[in-house]
Amino acid sequence: MTKDILDFLNPIINTVSEKIKQHYLFIIIILVIVVLILTNYIFALKKEIASLSQELFQELSPEIIKPEDFEAGKVGEVMVKDEKTGQETSLVSPIMPLVISNTVGTIIEVKTDKIIVRGQGTNFADGIPRTLTVRFTNETVTFDKTSTFRRTGKAGLKLLKPGMFILIGSSENIRGKTEFKAKTIKIL
Repeated sequence: MTKDILDFLNPIINTVSEKIKQHYLFIIIILVIVVLILTNYIFALKKEIASLSQELFQELSPEIIKPEDFEAGKVGEVMVKDEKTGQETSLVSPIMPLVISNTVGTIIEVKTDKIIVRGQGTNFADGIPRTLTVRFTNETVTFDKTSTFRRTGKAGLKLLKPGMFILIGSSENIRGKTEFKAKTIKIL
């Protein structure tokens, strides 16, 4: 029985073998093309994965806080003259510390990467309400009224609407500044 199968398959194998020998060059060229296409695809995929991982790393990398972030701004400063030295310094009191990291206000406008807020003046020594530009970063966290729902980065802008009263927290000193980066936004 196996001899019959072998006798039957032998001419087929010989025919296929002869066809391969006749088209050997063509088959090699096709295989080389397939290998080149696969190699190109793998390198493109590797490059895209590297690009995505770099974007993810940038999104997750902590924001670097520089010393100048802790310097107070000049807007609305009340200067006090020292009677002994004659030197003018910023007013510091229990209600107006040298470093302020949060304030409140009403949203005037929501843009693609920042909000414009009518601040109540709590971050200015003179207490005068001013328009604030609050920039969003990849680390800005926006909370709803109940603090049960939050969005990170610029996606938090989707929660905000003009007229909302908000609490703004920053990792920099916002005293005397009308523009700064937000660390947290809480809808009140």
